[in-house]
Amino acid sequence: MFPERRIVLRLEHNGIIEYDYPAQIQATIYRSFRLTNLGRKIHKARYSLFSYLLSPEKGIYLQKGFKSQNGRWVLRFSSALEEVLDLFIVSIRETFAVGKSTCKVLDVCEEPLLDKDIFFAGPIVIFRKDAESVYMDWFDPDFQVGVETGLSKRYEYLTGETMPEVKFCFLKEPNKKLFLYKGRKLLGYSGEIVLKGSAQTKQFAQCVGLGRWPSAGMGMVL
Repeated sequence: MFPERRIVLRLEHNGIIEYDYPAQIQATIYRSFRLTNLGRKIHKARYSLFSYLLSPEKGIYLQKGFKSQNGRWVLRFSSALEEVLDLFIVSIRETFAVGKSTCKVLDVCEEPLLDKDIFFAGPIVIFRKDAESVYMDWFDPDFQVGVETGLSKRYEYLTGETMPEVKFCFLKEPNKKLFLYKGRKLLGYSGEIVLKGSAQTKQFAQCVGLGRWPSAGMGMVL
């Protein structure tokens, strides 16, 4: 029903990538879909139809941004729609733009989505239900509810069906991370998570991510 793979780009870039990279990569991805019927569908969608995560090998985190000590980066891209994955692959060239930075594409491959209970999640962003501008702490009981509810709503939006029950929690205290997205500071929590549910539910979570703004590099599930 959903893709069983994600796309992996291995990149080379020796400079600093600034912390406002989420919107920059999002723009690069959207440009690959523009002027297509699928691209219009993605732009109009109520919920994100793709997720990604940029990771440096041997990363160094500086005041303005972060860099890789060996110049190697990994960009993972997933979607609940096979057509989105196919279109993304077709759009890949010898370089990949991250704002003013240009990364050399060294390799393009695929990773299988796995049926397991313990995953790693990129920064998960959840707002309080009664205050859209107030971030929720990971230890707040409503954080777990917010993650589960958000995933269920995406599932229903894409399939028209009610999602089988899923349970989420962090395996241990997560890392607190602050990112910039279009001038706005986003507070998210990343680390090892536990997802309990059907194989299809866990597959879907790996396709679309968790929390708010998966299409801006938040909440990817690996």
